[in-house]
Amino acid sequence: MTLGILLCAYFLYHSFQGNRSYLKLVSLEDEIKVVSAEYDDVRAERLLLENNVKMLRPGTINADFLE
Repeated sequence: MTLGILLCAYFLYHSFQGNRSYLKLVSLEDEIKVVSAEYDDVRAERLLLENNVKMLRPGTINADFLE
């Protein structure tokens, strides 16, 4: 009986502490949200810059954009 209680306590402790714990999972999910938002911002900026470069290529030069 004592062995069972100690075993349960061991697994409960490690489920909330350590590298693969629940708290680490929550932390990683929050970090993923932040990095995904940064990625979306950078991707939008890149698409804008690609569009600007496309408008400056020979044969497709936009006179208003050139000024």
